Amino acid sequence: QPPPRQPGAPDGTRRGKKGGKKDSKPKKVTTMTYEDFKRIQSLMVRRLKRAELEAASAAGRAAVVATSVGGGDDETLPEADAVMAEDDPSADRTSGCLRRSELVAWYLGQLNLADEEELARHHRLADLVVGRLIDTERVIQELPAEAGEPLPADRSERFLMLHPGVEA
Repeated sequence: QPPPRQPGAPDGTRRGKKGGKKDSKPKKVTTMTYEDFKRIQSLMVRRLKRAELEAASAAGRAAVVATSVGGGDDETLPEADAVMAEDDPSADRTSGCLRRSELVAWYLGQLNLADEEELARHHRLADLVVGRLIDTERVIQELPAEAGEPLPADRSERFLMLHPGVEA
């Protein structure tokens, strides 16, 4: 005997997971005020901007040291530049970026919460705000993977940077 016809299925077969049944668990909805969202957004944007500025000033200090190694004139020695690039962690392409988990942890540290439940609630809120700032608002960007390397599957390990058009 053929299976019962399902409306909308051209061949009359059932479609979907678990024989067409819907999940019995309702999706948990998290809400927050727009003012709270903007406050968290502002804190996170300023933190990412500070990371960028710190990386830029570190790169500037490295350039000054490389110039002085080169003899004080405008030209630097290629060997000095190579040494500076190897020793300087700011030469890495992730300089000025923070991991998503680091940004959320920094935000939670600003709150000084002692209660575990409140900490977990704010962790979830902060993670949702970061996700919205990446996916919807496009204020923050995930640093793309280098050629041939996949992005980390765990989104909390991806590097974040401010969108170039955003002013803090």
